[in-house]
Amino acid sequence: MHLLDHPVAYRLWQGPFAAQKLVPLQRRLGPGPYGRVLDVACGPGINTATFKGPGYKGIDLNPHYIARATRTHGPMFEVADATKFRGAPGTQYDIVLINSFLHHLDDAQVRTVLDHVRTLLAPGGTIQIMELVRPPRGLFTRMFAELDRGKFARPVEAWQALIGKSLRITHTEPYSLGAPGLDLWAMLYVEGVAP
Repeated sequence: MHLLDHPVAYRLWQGPFAAQKLVPLQRRLGPGPYGRVLDVACGPGINTATFKGPGYKGIDLNPHYIARATRTHGPMFEVADATKFRGAPGTQYDIVLINSFLHHLDDAQVRTVLDHVRTLLAPGGTIQIMELVRPPRGLFTRMFAELDRGKFARPVEAWQALIGKSLRITHTEPYSLGAPGLDLWAMLYVEGVAP
């Protein structure tokens, strides 16, 4: 088990940057409410405060993350595989949120996840993706990408090409996370819809 598989370690590592990760999405969609949201690979509920509402559902394969999220936010979480999750009969989502998950998957696995979750969208629904980028240069951003547990951080162009095989991309935006004057992570925000 990796240290970041523990909910407390994960929150300490990602917590200071959780709100920064969502800035491009909130700039595009506004402050919410966001309707019915499926938070794929929700971890210990790091995005829940932003998207929580009557239609929010968080799923993750890690039962420790789900237990922590449930204790913190309530019973809107489920241990589930993103490639098989169906939800309650007739449930469709306005937003499928995928925040920093796909860089843990190879190309075929990314396609499988995206091809499945797009079937869960309501008419007019979108898939909102925030992903770690492997930058061509930049000492800290390259180092932090290599320190992450995910072995499949990709350059921006590779992300766009891969995601574009499963979704019609309606918006992309590279951005960075860190402190003023110090970029630590290079990220890409992608909004997509079913083709």
